[in-house]
Amino acid sequence: APSTVPASAATVSSSMRPYQAEAQRMLLELATELSPADRFNVLVFASDVDRFALEPIEATPDALESVRGWLADLPERSGTNLAEGLHAALETPGGLRGAPQGTV
Repeated sequence: APSTVPASAATVSSSMRPYQAEAQRMLLELATELSPADRFNVLVFASDVDRFALEPIEATPDALESVRGWLADLPERSGTNLAEGLHAALETPGGLRGAPQGTV
């Protein structure tokens, strides 16, 4: 049965820059384990939060490729608002509190 993985979140703050390639690789690896009928979203945060999509999307090959490009094009940012990043992941539309989440 299709499932919704509400969000995976990663920091993009400049202090975490040395780890971002590995974090992005892990996010994409997790997403590729989903079936195309499953739904997911990716959020990144520093001083603010950005979402790949407004609501979870189907994990199709095209969507995964779009996420890969979106992650690769993210600019370096300053600040780390962990509370806002986690709050945004937990409150992702279409998701349920307590559902599996991933934070990298």
